[in-house]
Amino acid sequence: MHVPAEVAARWSLDAARLVRVGSGRNSMHWRGETPSGATLALRRHPRESTRADAENELRVLELLHAHGIPVPEPVPADDGAFVVDDEGTWSACVWIDGRPPDRDDAEVAAGLGRVLAEVHAIPESAGGGPSAALAQYADAVRWGGYTLRSAVEKLRASEPAASTAVAECVSAVARHLDAVRPPPRRSLVHGDVHPLNVLVGDRGIAVLDWAFARWDDPLVDLAIAFRLWPEAFPSLLAAYREVRPVTEGEASSIPVFAAARGLDHLADRLTRWATGMDVDIAAELEAELPDLRRRLPALG
Repeated sequence: MHVPAEVAARWSLDAARLVRVGSGRNSMHWRGETPSGATLALRRHPRESTRADAENELRVLELLHAHGIPVPEPVPADDGAFVVDDEGTWSACVWIDGRPPDRDDAEVAAGLGRVLAEVHAIPESAGGGPSAALAQYADAVRWGGYTLRSAVEKLRASEPAASTAVAECVSAVARHLDAVRPPPRRSLVHGDVHPLNVLVGDRGIAVLDWAFARWDDPLVDLAIAFRLWPEAFPSLLAAYREVRPVTEGEASSIPVFAAARGLDHLADRLTRWATGMDVDIAAELEAELPDLRRRLPALG
């Protein structure tokens, strides 16, 4: 994938001198320097993302940066726009030097816990991010107008055993959510908390990839960390509690939300598959179902 010269020039970058750097699952990134010596990260957003998706993420980053949260600082193009369309959707941020933490790095996890607590304290009136509830994962309309439930019904024709297993997991998680769901609260949540979305540098940590940011229950971020960074989660939670209280009842519901997040991820893959996108659904089910089955008995 090349960077169009016209796109690079919008941020005073030379396309021929850009260096491709590590990318996420769907997005691509390049590093380059402007004539003034500023180092920028140029990003091509995922192919399926809309301009509105990209603009929303940039608004979230601006909000977080304004509140002193260590995140990439968006940089406007030459006309003041933060998003540019040309053979894709592009944006740029100030480059942050750093490396992902080790999975057992309790100190970094604790730092992330404190950052998440500060993010969750930002008032909703500050704006930024859509409203969505992880607890509604099974009925949320996704790719092609499918929900998880309707995609599972389509799956039944080709994978009857797997579709039954997914439906049973959905029913079990629904029962647990009804039992432990706390009173509704809304905070700005990251939505994808794991070590690869954290950089450790000389100035501390920075939290990356806010594409899934939205207003939801703050327990969602803790549950995702519980699921995706279990090695260091106790340190993350302890540090979070130093800044923002978590009751024992709320803490006990974290594994339930973690299971719901696993199904939420599977819902994205299943609805893509149901719509006809190129998704190896057998591999996705093989990866996710064992984890879900392992978690359900532990919920009590």
